[in-house]
Amino acid sequence: AVHLASEAFGGAPAHEPRVEFRRSGVSVAWDASLPSLLDLADRHGVPSGAACRVGSCQGCRTAVLAGEVEGGEVHGGSALLCCTTPRGDLVLDA
Repeated sequence: AVHLASEAFGGAPAHEPRVEFRRSGVSVAWDASLPSLLDLADRHGVPSGAACRVGSCQGCRTAVLAGEVEGGEVHGGSALLCCTTPRGDLVLDA
């Protein structure tokens, strides 16, 4: 009898997180080449109210309905889209 053994390296393929902008009805895969969630919102026509793009104006502050962000603090359940990226699947009130 012949016995074969195999090993898998690298685990399951990684998938890009889904980002849902709930109010706008937009749900898309995160594009890791973008610097922030604000850039993703802009690309897909989601209104943001941002003026400065560096976190000073607070115009892009958006409620995080589900999931977590990286790169910026969440205050009172909201995050600045210009300073953050998704940490897994994310639902935003935008």
